[in-house]
Amino acid sequence: MFYNVENYFDCEDDTLTNDDEFVPAQPKYWTPKRYTTKRQNIARVIVAVGKGTAPVLVGLCEVENAKVLHQLVRYKPLSVLNYQTVHFESPDARGIDVALLYQPTAFLPLQSKPIRVGFKDGTFSRDILYVKGLLGATDTLHVMVCHAPSRRSGATGDARRMDALKLVRAQADSLLAVQPSAKVLIMGDFNDTPTDNSMQQGLGAVVEGSTEADSVAKLYNLMDVADGTYKYKGQWCLFDQFVVSSSLLQGKGWVVKDKQAYVYKADFLLQPDVTYMGYKPYRTYLGPRYIGGYSDHLPIYLQFEPCR
Repeated sequence: MFYNVENYFDCEDDTLTNDDEFVPAQPKYWTPKRYTTKRQNIARVIVAVGKGTAPVLVGLCEVENAKVLHQLVRYKPLSVLNYQTVHFESPDARGIDVALLYQPTAFLPLQSKPIRVGFKDGTFSRDILYVKGLLGATDTLHVMVCHAPSRRSGATGDARRMDALKLVRAQADSLLAVQPSAKVLIMGDFNDTPTDNSMQQGLGAVVEGSTEADSVAKLYNLMDVADGTYKYKGQWCLFDQFVVSSSLLQGKGWVVKDKQAYVYKADFLLQPDVTYMGYKPYRTYLGPRYIGGYSDHLPIYLQFEPCR
């Protein structure tokens, strides 16, 4: 699964990052009690997505540091699952990072590294997390967890997302050049939809079923373009996505079941949208106002199955 958990911060001020709003004394009044509720909510979602079988791999974004990750995986009910973490501190100005949780009985990391996302003006975004590991003790799986630059900067943000996703594509191309059958799984909050330029041209991810899919692209977007994970001014946007190489769609070993990924839309993750009608994600904050929900994004998931 992948989940943008919406500002999973501890309550301490990190003097090296811009995390000042998430301390008890600031207007958001981010207290230990609220932090504990946030941790409990994230754990509940991870367990619920698996519907009785917790996910082997969990990609996360908007986590502050290793401490909050360790406290998450040691919190019941996750503690009984023995999740381990892969995380690197990135130079993002707000101090938020991406991370991977994994169950060591099913996935064995062999290599991991951060891929730095820097820009010409000397600023940085969140790192891209790369992890190579053995899935089910048989298949080598290359995982990348991403959180692309936001849309708040307009055209500047568009260019930065393009640059970030070109880095993801370069990493994928380097793997596929050595081994065309490499199994590559890319997950993240891309802050763009599957049909936007950064995804189509920067990452080069073709939507499964496209007439170009078999002959041109080596990366395939598994999301239903009619779906959504984030709601903005009444419109659902599909920002959270899974992208895979062709070997995860066909061939021997582990493949994606039904060649499809899904948005997890459990009722407890939604609340009525009074302004625009329908429903919206039950988030933690709405501006400065504490609501106490889960996240402003819905999680996504896919399933692997063996193919012989």
